[in-house]
Amino acid sequence: MKRMKERSKAMKEIRDKVKEIGLNRSFNFIWKKIKDIAKEKGIRRRDIEVMLRKMKERENIKKQKVYDFEEVKRKKKMFLLALSEPISENERNWKGYGMGGWRENAIKEWLFYLTEKGRANFREWDSFDKKNRGSFCKINLLAVDTENQMALIQVFWYAQWKSKEHSTSRKNYYIVGLTETKRTFTHSISGQLAWSIVKLFRKGKSFKDKFEKWAFGKKIEYHQGEIGFVKIRKLKELESLKSNRIVIGRHIIVADEVYKHGKDIIVRNFSIFHNQHYPIEVKDNEFYKVVVAKREKEWKFSERVGD
Repeated sequence: MKRMKERSKAMKEIRDKVKEIGLNRSFNFIWKKIKDIAKEKGIRRRDIEVMLRKMKERENIKKQKVYDFEEVKRKKKMFLLALSEPISENERNWKGYGMGGWRENAIKEWLFYLTEKGRANFREWDSFDKKNRGSFCKINLLAVDTENQMALIQVFWYAQWKSKEHSTSRKNYYIVGLTETKRTFTHSISGQLAWSIVKLFRKGKSFKDKFEKWAFGKKIEYHQGEIGFVKIRKLKELESLKSNRIVIGRHIIVADEVYKHGKDIIVRNFSIFHNQHYPIEVKDNEFYKVVVAKREKEWKFSERVGD
């Protein structure tokens, strides 16, 4: 035990000496500087080689972590700029397959990062053989609502089999934006709604209301993520529920009064909680119907991941 402590102390002394010399130096140079100390303490040359390799590995990991953190900050900053910077006339009246430019690249870069972390499923590829058989997938930016920090993207997939007569194409459309806690959300929508949004975008109008009306079916008074609340008049045939707590996904609703009307849930004086949203509390004695936002069915090449 005593010998182990002495060895540990000796290795620490050598490590400190190596740090003074510098890890960027060659091993032979470092060995010449610490050889006398190592021999005095009974530390072999091989042990010093192993120690030096581990020190360099740890240093590289630290540098990589710093680089990754700075890179993620840069990507998030560019994503926020893409959703908030004023739109130019050229961007508003884009032609072809999408807006393109720095704004599209910034949004795609952030979505690719979320995909790497397992929080999204957005990819691009282009894979064809010598006979032009294969597939490609591309993300196109179609519209941006800078007032509400949200964007409309199209994920376009194309595959070609034997010839041009045997080809298939598919499209998914998503609203991409930020929650009140600055977390990224994606919501799949229909192609019909997507092109209605593009028309509003070309006219310089916000498309948030159009999107929410489609998602919730009616005008909502409050919402937290995909859970909306529509104000209603008091209905006659309401079945009172014993529990005042409702769980929908990861959303928790706690209300003074909870009723059931057919398949609908009605609440009065409620609070709603979620670990990725700010809580909402409403105590106005009004009745509200709980509505879950609808999503368009997606093709698998960019299918939803997580909550």
